Amino acid sequence: MNLEDEEAQRVQSILHLSEAEIMAITHFERGNGLISTNNNNITVEFKASALEKDLITTDRRELQELINRQRQEKEQKEN
Repeated sequence: MNLEDEEAQRVQSILHLSEAEIMAITHFERGNGLISTNNNNITVEFKASALEKDLITTDRRELQELINRQRQEKEQKEN
């Protein structure tokens, strides 16, 4: 999530989060999130398989690596 302070305060107000929960969500890494339902909050870590990661990534470095890997595989098949 990597929320800015103002966004975190807004989320805290809407979801009635504790200070500990706000601290957690402001420091989440990619793949982490917060599920909130019926005033119950739980932090989760989503783990994508290699295929899922390739299909959904928007990271430019990862996309370039994917393109390079696909080119290498294509070249190997042609030889």
